[in-house]
Amino acid sequence: MKLSSVIIALLFSFCISCQAQQSKPAVKIINGPNFTANATLNYQVSGSAGYYYIGLEKQLDGQWREIVLDISTGVPERGAIVRKLIAGKTVAGAYQLKRIPAIYRQNGHAYRLKITSGPAPDAMTMVAASGEFSVK
Repeated sequence: MKLSSVIIALLFSFCISCQAQQSKPAVKIINGPNFTANATLNYQVSGSAGYYYIGLEKQLDGQWREIVLDISTGVPERGAIVRKLIAGKTVAGAYQLKRIPAIYRQNGHAYRLKITSGPAPDAMTMVAASGEFSVK
């Protein structure tokens, strides 16, 4: 009787730890990594349930700098549209590279997508990045 109680307790704690280790949302570039200026970048978002938005970063002076807060908005520096991700679902998206702000469009430089996410719209503290890509 006592052994079965211990086994049940261990299984219960294992299930709780598995739930806590759900993968955080990630963004993956589907095509590329080399693009022309008029190309469209296709990406996928996947991971555990939560909220997210996707920005664009460029490598400047050896550091990654955010140049577009949210790639889904028409005005890159004004705000972000927070989207909901359902666990187990993959969301596909596309970004037209001609929308990169003109001041940051330079041939051959490295860019990447950055996903900012969290369990609630007001608790978005996790950050992850895609692989690098270049635009010529």
